[in-house]
Amino acid sequence: MSVGRFASADAWIQGQLRDLLDAIPSKLHEHISNKHFINTFVHAMHQQRSNASTRVRPHCGAAIFRCTNEKYADRGNIFKELIGWTVPDHGEGSGYYEPFAPILFKDYDGLNDKWKIFRNPILMRTYAALLLGPSSVKNTKGDQIFIRDSSHCNMESLWKVRRLTPGAIAMTAILVRLIMY
Repeated sequence: MSVGRFASADAWIQGQLRDLLDAIPSKLHEHISNKHFINTFVHAMHQQRSNASTRVRPHCGAAIFRCTNEKYADRGNIFKELIGWTVPDHGEGSGYYEPFAPILFKDYDGLNDKWKIFRNPILMRTYAALLLGPSSVKNTKGDQIFIRDSSHCNMESLWKVRRLTPGAIAMTAILVRLIMY
């Protein structure tokens, strides 16, 4: 990945398209400009995001955030700062999400520490809930992050997940914000 890729918005978009081409099987590349293919892809992407947040939010949101069901029910107000929701000081316009929200860091202390990013146990519990099922976080005790339950068929086995990838970390970082709504 070169620095030039992010030199402009056009270069950034081109880089994203290149990443998509790498992820899509080459036999489908000729169909990419087809409107039906695009609509199907976008619909499937939205459906997967919806499925993931629905799978995690109602069944184990409180366990992921290590709080009561009552506190989790008010998550929109309680966890705003944790997920990086910021309202401009001058009050003009709507709020926005900080790209490097506190929830991404383990033991966040106000600094974007490169040794702590993507190490928050909340992210790990979210990943476990999605791939291993809600019981993987609901049945943990103490400082355990998750319990691998191989007695049930889960997304990890269905998707044949064998290792944690940067894409999985990014997906989890996005999902953890989505389960807040």
